[in-house]
Parts: sequence; structure tokens; C-alpha cells
Amino acid sequence: MSENTPQDSVQNQQSNEFVFDEEVDITTVALLHEKLNRLLNEQKEIYLNAQKVTKIDGAGLQLIMGFILAARKLALTIKWNGVSEQFAKNAEILGLTDQLILNR
Repeated sequence: MSENTPQDSVQNQQSNEFVFDEEVDITTVALLHEKLNRLLNEQKEIYLNAQKVTKIDGAGLQLIMGFILAARKLALTIKWNGVSEQFAKNAEILGLTDQLILNR
């Protein structure tokens, strides 16, 4: 189990790629919210990478969905560089596959 000081959202060598840490849950959403919001002002095209995610809950998925909706309102492009099986499974269980643009 990782500590409550997540490294999630470490930006990759691509300045517009946002890499999520292994855990995206209620204990990490406050910090994650701040980091994602900064991207809304910095980029025109944002790549999200959730390949390392092994644990994600409803709070984490809701935050990411809210981020995607905010980005769309600002006419930003969101693309996925990959999602883990667990991420995709939890999104499907909650009926969020379309809202998270995972089917494109």
C-alpha cells in the first residue's frame, strides 16, 4: 500500500502527458485535483496515462471525469496513452467508459 503522499500525476518526459500513480482513491484525490487543474491552464492537448493504476475508487473516477468535462469546456483535447485493466474494469462497472472517453 502506498503512502498518502502520492506521487501520482508525475509528468512524463512529454510535458503534456500526465501519469497516474498506482492508487487513485479518496486518500489521493485532493492532491490529484490540484495537479490536474494546473494542466487546464498549461496545455491544449493532454495525454493521460493510467497504465500503472492498480487501485481506483469512485472518488478517483469522479475526479478524472470532472477533469475531462472541464477540459472539454475549454476546448482542450484529452487522449489516453493507456489504462490498466483495473482502471477500465472499474470505469465499466460504474458506467463511466463513455464519459472517460475510454472507448476511443
